[in-house]
Amino acid sequence: MQTAAYVSDLASALRGQYSPLAMTGSSPRPPKRHVLREKSKWAAVTAGWPLGLDVPRRLVPTSLTGLVLTLQQMRWQPSSCVDIGVGWGTTELQDGFPDARHILIEPNPIFAAHLETWAADHGGSFYQKALSDTPGVVPFVVHGHHQGGRISRAQEAAVDTLQVECTTLDEIDKHDSLGDNFLLKIDVEGHEGEVLAGARNTLPRAEVVVIETRPTGATTSSEVVATMLEHGHFLAGFLTPWVDGRRWRRLAMVDLVFVRGDSRLRQPRGGS
Repeated sequence: MQTAAYVSDLASALRGQYSPLAMTGSSPRPPKRHVLREKSKWAAVTAGWPLGLDVPRRLVPTSLTGLVLTLQQMRWQPSSCVDIGVGWGTTELQDGFPDARHILIEPNPIFAAHLETWAADHGGSFYQKALSDTPGVVPFVVHGHHQGGRISRAQEAAVDTLQVECTTLDEIDKHDSLGDNFLLKIDVEGHEGEVLAGARNTLPRAEVVVIETRPTGATTSSEVVATMLEHGHFLAGFLTPWVDGRRWRRLAMVDLVFVRGDSRLRQPRGGS
């Protein structure tokens, strides 16, 4: 399938209207994350693709914990876990791959002491820096409602604006080798394009990549897919999406899972 056609179909799917599945179990209220009904568009987009991770015919939503368990069942172990935009910590990766070296990257100073201590106690590395396509200093806005933040693109509501040091993933790799066949997680609130541009030399060594994306914005989900295809990474699945609470039926953001083209994880498994 041609890249342009694939990206076009993916963009249409991500812009579409979705309905949540009926929740089961004893919980009186559904969780904040909602499983979305599979749409025929997803099946059409992925038909005939040897996507691996046991989804050769369709993309099936799972959690990050579910992805880690799948990788463990396939006896896959990353050389390192590179976590960009780590916040307080991605426990699914830290607990799921205790033998991997964890490289934590987070510019927000509110998390710095905790992450520095965790990295020191577990033999990892912590970088209090933002990532982009070039090194330098960038404005970083902090949002109070979830203590998160992002590199500023324009005037926007924020609790504070900081000037933070910025580097690239390629620069970090020069001083702190990420190894081969590592797992990369990117959560940078719309700055995905710049982060990927700054990882041109490093990205080919990432075997599994998880990127939080949005169907609209500075860097769209379809643009991320196109960039990853250019680097030889194929869409293998997606994590349980977030629905916009103000517009209940519209997709707000989704973590896409990519696997490198030469990875054994892309080999079709039993079943359909």
